[in-house]
Amino acid sequence: MKTINLTPTWEGIMPGLIEVLQNGTEEGKELAKAELMDLARKVDEINK
Repeated sequence: MKTINLTPTWEGIMPGLIEVLQNGTEEGKELAKAELMDLARKVDEINK
């Protein structure tokens, strides 16, 4: 049986996060900010 990887890329989800930051609900904006902070932590770990 073949497996298909459907894991999104950061590049792929970034337009949606930007849209939520610009036009989303307050809850959506907070979730988008949390995702961006998660990305920042992961990139910082890679760059150590």
